[in-house]
Amino acid sequence: MTSLRPLLPALLVAVGCSVDAFVAVSPGPVRATATLPVGEVPAALLTAERRLAAVACDAARPCPSTSSSVVVVRCEAGVCALAPFALRSTSVDVDLDTDATFRDYSGALRGIEVQSAELQLSGAHSGSALGPLVLWWGPTTEATPSRRLGSLPRTVIGSSALNAPVVVDAAGVDALEAHILGGAHRFRVRVDGAFEVGSGVLPDAQVELVVQIRLTLQTSL
Repeated sequence: MTSLRPLLPALLVAVGCSVDAFVAVSPGPVRATATLPVGEVPAALLTAERRLAAVACDAARPCPSTSSSVVVVRCEAGVCALAPFALRSTSVDVDLDTDATFRDYSGALRGIEVQSAELQLSGAHSGSALGPLVLWWGPTTEATPSRRLGSLPRTVIGSSALNAPVVVDAAGVDALEAHILGGAHRFRVRVDGAFEVGSGVLPDAQVELVVQIRLTLQTSL
């Protein structure tokens, strides 16, 4: 018996049928930076290796003072500690049309789904902690993206570079999907939250945050 498999594409065209296809797209990576006020940490709190020194404190022995408005030193369990730094990244534009796969299928989009998002950090060292953080998105008309796309709980940085999944926000994901299906192929993202200096070496004054978003396109063939 002759197989019909080679004839199927031609038959579909002949009868005017279309077939749904699902295509994975991962635009980016999207690189943002954030500045941390490590240069304003009191020298009396640091060792020669730029780690936090174990400086004892109590009511009679207060922690070293700082004139900085963004670096707070507090006494915790008899030892001076830094309050978490506020971390606010730059806003970075994402242009889906720069992805060749997206361009190939964008003319016949029938649906789109944000599958996952992932955050990587470089410029920090083991012993510190990142988060909690919020990943925001917005149209490029917004100077500061204000729609919540996902979050990252407090995560301790290990011996290797931090690479952690983002817990996506259902409402924010729905809004981004509608934005793209509406024909807007550009949006911007930013990250903000906290950075906690731990027992390791101080982080770099500028750290890099890499956001990787994975999409599934529903299109017609």
